[in-house]
Amino acid sequence: MKSIIKHVWFAESTASLKEYDFLEGRDYNNINRESLMVHRIIDGIIFKYNEVLKSYSSKVSLCVRYKDIPAALDKLRIPKDYTILVGSIGNHLLPKGYAASPNVHFVYSRQLEIIIMRNNVLPFASFERTVCDKEGYELIDKDKSKVLYSNIWKIRDNEDAKNRAAEMKLFYLVIGCYAAICMPPENERKCIRIKAVDGITQDTFDLDKIMCITEYKL
Repeated sequence: MKSIIKHVWFAESTASLKEYDFLEGRDYNNINRESLMVHRIIDGIIFKYNEVLKSYSSKVSLCVRYKDIPAALDKLRIPKDYTILVGSIGNHLLPKGYAASPNVHFVYSRQLEIIIMRNNVLPFASFERTVCDKEGYELIDKDKSKVLYSNIWKIRDNEDAKNRAAEMKLFYLVIGCYAAICMPPENERKCIRIKAVDGITQDTFDLDKIMCITEYKL
């Protein structure tokens, strides 16, 4: 990308620790709970990424039947400097060899569509090594991770905080990290969308209209 817009935020997940978690000698770390919390963080990043994809304007939007997806992609003759994002469409519906291509990525989406754009305008997400400015938050494991923070130290190292949690019989555990999504300026966010449909009508069947992708001048 020649110019990049970078949106950074603290992506976090919260869980409530009950009294038995920190008053009866049990370990604070519960692998199932923490795995679920990290999963929620990733889900939140995926949601924001999909919102960015929605902001891309469609140079052209094509409707084809599921069984015509291979023919549609073949007609586009997509070169290597383009990326293909496949949402909610099985790889068995793609042309042979597409699923293994480094330019094809399966993304979580409720839309039955394929999004095609130039590589240099593809948005991407990342985790940021940013010092957390939230009070009481520290890295969970400084040796293994430089991005994942937690406030668990409040009831491990702070006697007052631990006593308050004991009195309330509750502590809100937070795990979080700084995440970023990088994208081009809005005027450069252009793509081609192929929507998959079950049936066809004269108005929605676009297979015969498809040209080589270079003709669309993305």
